[in-house]
Amino acid sequence: MQTNDAFLDRIRELNASIQIRPALADDAKPFTELMNRQYRRKKTEDYFYWQFINFSNPTRLFVAYDKNLLVGCYGIQLHRLSNSALCGFAIDLLIREEYRNRALLVLFEETARQYAREKGAEAIASLPNYAGMRAHTLLKNWNHIGTVMTYTLEGAEIREKNVGPDRDNAEGEFIYFSKSTDYRKWRYEMNPEYEYDSIKLTTGEYAFTKIFKDPVTGRNYGDIVDFECSFHDRRKMRELFWEACNNLCSRKVEIITTWALPHTPVCAIVESLGFTQTPPERYFCFKALTPGKDEMYDYTRWHLVQADSEIY
Repeated sequence: MQTNDAFLDRIRELNASIQIRPALADDAKPFTELMNRQYRRKKTEDYFYWQFINFSNPTRLFVAYDKNLLVGCYGIQLHRLSNSALCGFAIDLLIREEYRNRALLVLFEETARQYAREKGAEAIASLPNYAGMRAHTLLKNWNHIGTVMTYTLEGAEIREKNVGPDRDNAEGEFIYFSKSTDYRKWRYEMNPEYEYDSIKLTTGEYAFTKIFKDPVTGRNYGDIVDFECSFHDRRKMRELFWEACNNLCSRKVEIITTWALPHTPVCAIVESLGFTQTPPERYFCFKALTPGKDEMYDYTRWHLVQADSEIY
């Protein structure tokens, strides 16, 4: 989908009654109502204030109103990557059903991209569902560079603890979303949707987990959403995941999930513990905003965890 000036002018003409602007605190109620019309995973106004008012990393939610009706939203959060680049991350994209054939996403993306560039971002990324991936890849220069599968341990039955090589032979460093101590405090301790636990080894490595009950099936799930451990010490990484799983099992979860990209050592670790690939998938989409970022389109350079997506 092209986004030249004439094309943008035409989209603006089609949406002449719609105003896109940065969200204010008063937008909490209509935002929550719009989200809860669409998703089984319900949000509260507390989520809005936490994510878009009392944020840790610079964050901006753009909202679209047709007179007094909220018809869509598109958030952008800024993260420093492990390679020092500043990257915008798109979150909470939603357009009201009857407005989805008017190319509002083009206007949202243009507005969010301008904000990200003004803040010094060199790229934008997103981890949407399939519909969100299809919508983004129709936009100029957006690419779907990799699909993130969920790894699941059914029945929460863990294999033996000490299996696998001590060291990893992988060369090079992965690109990932850096997480400062302040960010992790905001992300986990102050999160209004979920309660998180930290599992820490005596040698300092740690993982973050959460437990939730599926509102439809009633089953208890445990997620390993984030961790800090050297990629080059597989035995230590396996010990950390084993301890995280053991902790979740002791709390009566029925299913444990995590993310493990196939080109990272994490994949072999979780498979050695009994995890297998299952749906759902998230689709990693990327767009460079400055030249010289070709290597960042290479999915095998990336390491991602569940906590990189706002839904976990």
